[in-house]
Amino acid sequence: DTILFEPITSLTASMLETEIRNVINNYEPRATIQTLKVTPDEIRNFMSVYIEVFIGNNTTPTAVNLILQRSR
Repeated sequence: DTILFEPITSLTASMLETEIRNVINNYEPRATIQTLKVTPDEIRNFMSVYIEVFIGNNTTPTAVNLILQRSR
């Protein structure tokens, strides 16, 4: 299942959020997701991804902000 060519919508953002959650849970067992938010920007044609995870026994979460945008 691919969402690469899907339109930038709330539905696609929800699908992407599910995929990211599944990948982290399946391939990084040391990480515990605190926050995962995917926000579509339909005007500027990108997805904003914010992830906070606890890694291992750390008591402070690690945060990552990403912009996912197709290049032409």
